[in-house]
Amino acid sequence: MNARMLVGAVAVFVWYMVWDLGVSGPLFGSYYAQIEGINPAPSLMWLAIGNLVAGLVLSWFYGRTLGSFGVGVRGGLNFGLSTGIVMGFPIWIMISIYDTGWTYAASWAQTIANILWVLVAGILLGIVYEKMGEGEAKV
Repeated sequence: MNARMLVGAVAVFVWYMVWDLGVSGPLFGSYYAQIEGINPAPSLMWLAIGNLVAGLVLSWFYGRTLGSFGVGVRGGLNFGLSTGIVMGFPIWIMISIYDTGWTYAASWAQTIANILWVLVAGILLGIVYEKMGEGEAKV
């Protein structure tokens, strides 16, 4: 683990907290309200822990794939878009098949949301990794 990875993880953590506490509700809350059993007020502690772990994993993975995506805004954007699609598309569309309370519309909303928040996280990582190093993987 190195400084770039840690700073990148913190940047992603802050963005995810902003997303979870401020952005996702107004944009996607009507879709989430349709889902039976969804927790409208998740534990802030577990939300923070989950977002910190997600930031560490995403920053680590970005560090391991720098050769494919590069650094800076463009490299981070390419990483974020690719990773968001790979992470979000299959799982969120398929969940409506297995969970009858999860609507197809909510699946698409979550897929789009996942791509957007990983896209922004990728851009943040690209900027951090560019400012803090010369660009090659250092993990």
